[in-house]
Amino acid sequence: MVKISVIVPVYNVDRFLSECLESILSQNLSDIEVICIDDGSTDNSLNILTEYQQKDERIKIISQENRGLAAARNRGMDAACGEYIMFVDSDDYITSNALETLYDLTCSKQVDFTMFKLLNFDNETRETSPINYFNMPFLQKFEGETFNHHDVGERLFNISVTAPGKLFKRDFIDRLRFPEDLLFEDTPFVLEAIFMADKMYFLDEYMYMRRIHKDSITHSNFSGFSDCIIIFNMMADITKRYGEYEPYKEKLFTQKVSNTYTRFMQVSEEYKSDFFNKIKADFSQKQIEFEDCIDFRKVKPRAKQIYYSALNSKNHKEFEKSVKIFDNDDSFFDKLFKKIFK
Repeated sequence: MVKISVIVPVYNVDRFLSECLESILSQNLSDIEVICIDDGSTDNSLNILTEYQQKDERIKIISQENRGLAAARNRGMDAACGEYIMFVDSDDYITSNALETLYDLTCSKQVDFTMFKLLNFDNETRETSPINYFNMPFLQKFEGETFNHHDVGERLFNISVTAPGKLFKRDFIDRLRFPEDLLFEDTPFVLEAIFMADKMYFLDEYMYMRRIHKDSITHSNFSGFSDCIIIFNMMADITKRYGEYEPYKEKLFTQKVSNTYTRFMQVSEEYKSDFFNKIKADFSQKQIEFEDCIDFRKVKPRAKQIYYSALNSKNHKEFEKSVKIFDNDDSFFDKLFKKIFK
């Protein structure tokens, strides 16, 4: 059994693939396998993989018709033989000591998985930009210690759910799979892993370099952004299944409503009508459940505005206008300041 299976889904990334593979194959830890799933690439990606395989027998190539990132990762998990699993996207790369550091740490701490920080970099300029979401500063208090989701409390929903930001024990995630044919597929996978884990560890170091470029899925596949509605419903179902819904229900509601609107505003105009219809249908279907169990006094005013605007608006333009009016309404703050400084 090798120490780590590195799973690399590959789809039309011939511009970036060599940098990714070089970063993995040149690691200080050599006892690894690199499972590359070519997901029906139409560029030169498969040829690049074949060239690297001829030079390094640790590379294993699996070819399939294009089925998406989740299906490729699942295929890689099925083929993995390593003691641990790490996911690396084929347009990114890892730091030179990442695998050895993470393996030694995860073994010594005897945890189900170790989390670490990702650092964004611009593909054109190579400039880096730290992001709080990937830095997870609220986990720094656990430095040197193991913890579980009970220790984190409601901040567990602020943990980065990016699958490449973790080293997982293979036996631990053996029954988990990424939901296929959806964007944002990392979220339910990682959330369930968090609830399942007896012990986790956080390494406050950058181990992974995340490339930002205009062709990445989350920057271009606007037609799939409405998948976030399904993903948030899956999050609620997972939380219920682990008996943790009651203390977190207002947090989940606020996160679902606010983040769904954020995704709605990110899509181009041609997709907004369909996206809005899905939002309204989902909120309407769950209205009785929400209003029976959610304490709206604990919900942020903006989330309430988005929720009721979706229910009451006739179309996406009316919905968008209603929320924008709320966002631009300074009258409350004007009155408050006048009262304070009168």
